[in-house]
This record gives sequence, structure tokens and C-alpha cells, in this order.
Amino acid sequence: MILKLKNISIINIGRDKYRLSPLYDLISNGVYRGDSDELGLPLGGKRHNISIDDFYDIAQRIDISRLQTEKSIKRVVDIFVDEFPKYIDKSRDIELFEHLKVQKNRYSFCLFSENLEKFYQRRVKSLKQRGFL
Repeated sequence: MILKLKNISIINIGRDKYRLSPLYDLISNGVYRGDSDELGLPLGGKRHNISIDDFYDIAQRIDISRLQTEKSIKRVVDIFVDEFPKYIDKSRDIELFEHLKVQKNRYSFCLFSENLEKFYQRRVKSLKQRGFL
């Protein structure tokens, strides 16, 4: 039996023993390391330093109004703010029986949920600074 939560999977290896499967299907794994905002796929030819203006430019090219774009961005921001903490909580639940350690540098590690929490806090702070929240 395999339980899949986004890109985290748990495998039942029998006799009620569970193991964390390897991370797979990752386009961008910077969020897991907590050190990158780079996208796996380019947006308007860019993979990093994406700004709100990049979204407006693309929307304009495909004939989507600025108002429609703003509504879509607001919806995505609201979903992120509301739903991402649930993902963090699920990773903490998994850590109860399988530590998800992420290597910070050559000698130190932290828990996966800690990286997710830091990522989330940086994003919320940035969204507030930009007036989206």
C-alpha cells in the first residue's frame, strides 16, 4: 500500500511497518532545501527572480485583462496561505514515525517541516510587503 501526499509517499513494507519512500516527481526542490525560489519550468523565459509584472506581461500577451489577472493572483495567494500550513502539518505527522531530515550544510541537518515552515513564513512576509495580504 502506498499513501501519496503531494511528493511525499509512505510505503507499507508489511507487518504494519512503514517507510518513507524517496522523494520523486520534483520539478523544483528548492522549497525542500529552503534555499531557492527557482521554478522548475520557465515563466516568460525566466526561472528565478519572477515578479508580479511577469505574470501581468504574460496575461496581457494572451489577452487576459489586468483585473482578471489580479483576481486570479489573489485566488492563488489565498489558497497558498490557507492550504500550505496543512502540508506542513502533514509533514510533521509523518515525522512522528519517520524523521525527514534535510541537510543544511555538510555537518548539520534540520527537519523537513522546519524548512517548509521557514519557506512559508518568508512567502507570507513577502506577500504582505507587496500588498497581497
